[in-house]
Amino acid sequence: VTAKAQSVPMGGSIAIGIEQAELTGALDEHTLASVTLTPSSTEVATTEGTVTPSAATIKDGETDVTANYSISYESGALTVMPVVTFDSNGGSAVDTQMVNPGSKATKPSDPTNGSARFMGWYKVTNGQTADTEFDFNTAINENTALKAKWGYEITPQYNVLGSISFISGMVESNGYYGIVGENVVL
Repeated sequence: VTAKAQSVPMGGSIAIGIEQAELTGALDEHTLASVTLTPSSTEVATTEGTVTPSAATIKDGETDVTANYSISYESGALTVMPVVTFDSNGGSAVDTQMVNPGSKATKPSDPTNGSARFMGWYKVTNGQTADTEFDFNTAINENTALKAKWGYEITPQYNVLGSISFISGMVESNGYYGIVGENVVL
């Protein structure tokens, strides 16, 4: 019985079940009915290793024929992959990516959020969103959370005192960027 190679997200669990193992050398009518699969480390979040099969049951229809076999077990490779999650912050959904350790995440298509303008992806660490846009040339070696920031246009406003606001810069408010105006008195 050979365990199939698995790639799992960092912090995740291996897949279990007979579809994750292969039975070879048995009669055609005999099937793998159950198998236990164990990762080489309980620290799946931080290691690469193996998936080891054990305690296989082989059946002929409903009859257990395990005792007719001298079963050997072969481990399969276990690759732990960092996960990049995208919080669109109220925008359209963006799929999570699993990347090979040390590789780069693929910049997804920009999400949409009504009339708001997408301003970029920003890394979130310990609940705090970075001030600088995430660089997609960064090697990923740990789970990474990215959050979208959105901008909105502020249109010129008039008031009874005869002033007018003109668009002139950017300001952030609650994760949104906006364009601030300069007041000119007429």
